[in-house]
Amino acid sequence: MVHRAARAGLRPGRIGLRGRPVRLHPLSLILIDAYGWRTTLVVEGVLLVALVGPLVALLLRSAPADRGLEPYGGPDLTETAEPTAGRGNVKEVLRSPLLWGLLAPFFVCGVTTTGLMDTHLVSIAHDHGASTALTGTAVSLLAAANIAGTVISGPLSDRYNCARILAVLYGTRALVLVLLALAPYGVWLVVISVAFGLVDFATVAPAHLIATRNFPAESLGLVFGLLSMAHQVGSSLGSYLPGVLHDVTGGYTPTLLGCSAALVLAMVGCLAALPGASASSRVGAQAGTAPQRLTSEAA
Repeated sequence: MVHRAARAGLRPGRIGLRGRPVRLHPLSLILIDAYGWRTTLVVEGVLLVALVGPLVALLLRSAPADRGLEPYGGPDLTETAEPTAGRGNVKEVLRSPLLWGLLAPFFVCGVTTTGLMDTHLVSIAHDHGASTALTGTAVSLLAAANIAGTVISGPLSDRYNCARILAVLYGTRALVLVLLALAPYGVWLVVISVAFGLVDFATVAPAHLIATRNFPAESLGLVFGLLSMAHQVGSSLGSYLPGVLHDVTGGYTPTLLGCSAALVLAMVGCLAALPGASASSRVGAQAGTAPQRLTSEAA
């Protein structure tokens, strides 16, 4: 396939701006272009071990008390909550309809984010003739928008109905995937990537906040672990199956439209199955109390 950049007489990795080529690669693409993907993986692995690992060990703590601080907004719930039997607690959590109401949309979340978009966006763009520079720009802007969306979703989840926030996020994703399948590319690819980035990992805060409000503190490690597992299982399928369908159908359009339909179902499921009262509406009821036990009402 002949890229638009090649037809315009530009080298891959550059786009013209008033007659002058400008590099728009993110760091990883620069390293791959200069040294190859094997060397790039080694460099990134060394950075993770040498920088990220020590920073996590030095800065992260398990509880505010580890640093002589009190938790924001109230007493330490881990100290006020009474312990319960571990085995019975696991069974109660697994039988909770609320747990499965959280897991199913989060599975779809993994299919469509880390699975589909993070793995296949470059191939999708190249299938439509986008240049390497345009594709790299779209991927880097998606990552930047992802950070913004993740940060913004936190305070929004504190103030508004979390179930409705999740529904809006999944619905927006569904619309973006339809546009990615049907819209013309060029600048549209950048717009679509930014829009998807804003609703990408933004689902984490409202989903985890619903779990925090409705499961007892001693169950939250299990609940968050199951949420992560559902997301990663979806991610693995979302990475593998679109490639298989591409080989069979010759394109990504069926996958994009199918994932869009799954996101619509996730949106409906969030509205139908999840409680989502804002934190401000629960402050009076929860002030100075321990987290509730897992009951049929909480589930």
